[in-house]
This record gives sequence, structure tokens and C-alpha cells, in this order.
Amino acid sequence: MIILCQFFACSNDYQIKKTSWDSSLDYFSENLENYEVTYFVDVGTKEAYLGGILEIYKLPKMDYLDRIKVTEIEFFNRVDGLQMCRIWGESSKSGTLNHLLARNCKDLTDL
Repeated sequence: MIILCQFFACSNDYQIKKTSWDSSLDYFSENLENYEVTYFVDVGTKEAYLGGILEIYKLPKMDYLDRIKVTEIEFFNRVDGLQMCRIWGESSKSGTLNHLLARNCKDLTDL
């Protein structure tokens, strides 16, 4: 019993440190008490890692939106089973905690 408790305690401490995705991103920026969503953004890469900086541009004209420093990567499954992730980071424009929404995410932490 003690071994099981220790096992589950350790598994809850796991932190995703690096991720990749293979589709377009959406950007959720905090605006007052709501989020403003910008669909189809690009960050010039298909990977992110904790502490990394991502510059966010709106497609198709590549208009500059924001820059975030990645603070957390959160994985979840959509109802149809698609692996998705939120890439959280502090906005250089507003200082708020915003996130990118990515589809077909893969955990690259141990690679």
C-alpha cells in the first residue's frame, strides 16, 4: 500500500518540459476578465519548452501580436481523443498569463 501511495505521489509531480505539435495554433490573450481569441497564429517553430520565448504572429500576413515566455505546458484530450495542449506564458505586452492552443501535441520532455 505504501509503495502505491509513493508511486502515485511521484507521478503527480511529473512536469512536461518540452512539446511539439503539427497544426496551426490559436492564441488566447487575457483581456479584462475574459480571453480574446486569435485563430490561426504562427510562432515560427513547431516546438516549445519551459523558459523558451515564442513570438506570436497572426496568419496570413504575419502581423506581430505578442511574445510570451513559456511557463507551463498542459496536456489534455479532446472528446474525440485528439491530444491537445495549452502552452502557457507571460505576455510581454500585458504581463498577463496567456496561452497558445495546439493540436496533435507530443511530449518531448525525455527525448
